[in-house]
Parts: sequence; structure tokens; C-alpha cells
Amino acid sequence: MFLTLSAMYELLCVLLYAYVFGKLPIVKYYRAKAASRSVTVVAIFFFGGIQTEHAKGNKKG
Repeated sequence: MFLTLSAMYELLCVLLYAYVFGKLPIVKYYRAKAASRSVTVVAIFFFGGIQTEHAKGNKKG
């Protein structure tokens, strides 16, 4: 019983993180801030479908 409840709670948290938190303005701000400082983060965001100014510039050139 405990394992079932724990697994359901974990799944809920993962879904919230994936679908809800990514759309919050404060999360977008800090992701953009992190992306502007690190090439690795830009690559992760690019492959994840999140476009940044740096990634857009690389795509054009």
C-alpha cells in the first residue's frame, strides 16, 4: 500500500514538473538566465525544444 501511494505521488510530481512548472514565468526566467551562462545548458534546452536567443543565433549561422 505504501509503495503504491509513494509511486503515485512520485508520478504526480514528475508530471507537475514536466507540464506545469515549465510554463511558470519565474521558471522561464531562471532557465533563460542559466542558458545565457552555459553552452551545455543551451544545448540541453535546444534539444528539449526550448529556444533561447543564443540558440536562435547558432541556428541561423
